Amino acid sequence: MESKDLIIDGYGRVSQILVKALNGLDQADLRRQPHPDCHSMGWLAWHLTRIQDHHLADLMAEEQLWISQQW
Repeated sequence: MESKDLIIDGYGRVSQILVKALNGLDQADLRRQPHPDCHSMGWLAWHLTRIQDHHLADLMAEEQLWISQQW
């Protein structure tokens, strides 16, 4: 397996797990902090996808989608 295939597989698995974890949650669920010292599921999902955007952009020597598409 080539390194690019390993990266594609790993990030694909993250997406699949994230979809399963967030399926059926409403806005209140996404904002709820299980403990004052913890982040909400919505924040964690946002952070995870931002990091993924950063890492993939770096690997491809391109600008992050967050920046290039002005999200």
